[in-house]
Amino acid sequence: MFLNLSKIIIKYLIIFVFVDLIYSNFFSKADFKHSCIVYVETFTKLSPNCKITEKYIRNVKPYKVITDKNGLRYSGKKRDPKKKNVVFFGDSFTYGLGLDYEKTYVGLLEKKIKKYNFLNYAVIGYSPSVYHHQLYNIINSNIEVEKIILALDITDFAEEATQWEYKEGDILPRSMNYTETKTMPKKSFKDKNLKASRFIASKINNFFRTLKFNFRNKNKKDLKIPGKSIIGNFLYTDLKKTDQQLWLPMGFENSIKKIERKIKKISLLAKSKNAEFYILIYPWPDTLVYGQSKFNLETFSKNLCSMSGCNGLINIIKEFEKFKNNDTDWLSKLFINGDLHFNIAGHKLISDKIQIEVFK
Repeated sequence: MFLNLSKIIIKYLIIFVFVDLIYSNFFSKADFKHSCIVYVETFTKLSPNCKITEKYIRNVKPYKVITDKNGLRYSGKKRDPKKKNVVFFGDSFTYGLGLDYEKTYVGLLEKKIKKYNFLNYAVIGYSPSVYHHQLYNIINSNIEVEKIILALDITDFAEEATQWEYKEGDILPRSMNYTETKTMPKKSFKDKNLKASRFIASKINNFFRTLKFNFRNKNKKDLKIPGKSIIGNFLYTDLKKTDQQLWLPMGFENSIKKIERKIKKISLLAKSKNAEFYILIYPWPDTLVYGQSKFNLETFSKNLCSMSGCNGLINIIKEFEKFKNNDTDWLSKLFINGDLHFNIAGHKLISDKIQIEVFK
């Protein structure tokens, strides 16, 4: 009996693989993906019309990522061309790493404010040089913009020192860390021919990841005080004691000057279209514990807004500090478990602040 059962299983496995080969080569045009990120020379962006279930870390259940025809993450709902546009620039925090779009601060604003289209240009690893490039292209594409919200992240100081270069006229920002074109690896036999099998395996894997996530969250204890981050510790650590590789090749001071130049140019571009321009800042977990004694992000951003002529600084750090002072379990309530990115409660704090400051 066992032998007969084995033969039946093998028979159906062979039939399934055969059907998968036909489907993968003749019916399925799209490649199976784990991420919407694509490489163009040394630049990264989101591929257009991408729809995947993305995984981040073990403490986050799989979440949906959908991009529009321009490669912007969005809800999947059709936009109204008659509505005015609000543009968001940012990196992984604005992208909404670890969350469905509807739970990010851009998605939350979109739910509450129906007057505008919300265009989220954020991609993991971006910084002001890339935002300048993006806005330059937006304006040249005759996209009408009424408001621009740029999230200045703590990683931007290292990113501008080590990563992005962009001059007007360049087709794309260039990574200073690469001298050769980055190419994607060749597709394996599995990638080309077993798309259905990989799709089913991913769904099963996501199902069990979600079960494990729900079980851990149900039984998890309060999180401990966060450690000091490597990239963000320059806020409270003497610069000489930070990892110097973070500031090469340009150096920390040149990175600051570069950020100032890019923000000024972004502000000028915004003014050329009569668009309101806002700068948004927010804390990391260690910022809330160890402070800003060596480099005050709030003071720098306030001066940056003033010198660039921005319409306002949206400082969410105070709201996070107030929450922390009133709740001993602030870390698990505002941030993803074991990570520095916000959970939905953290994103809600930001969306509420933006609504008050920008959409009065």
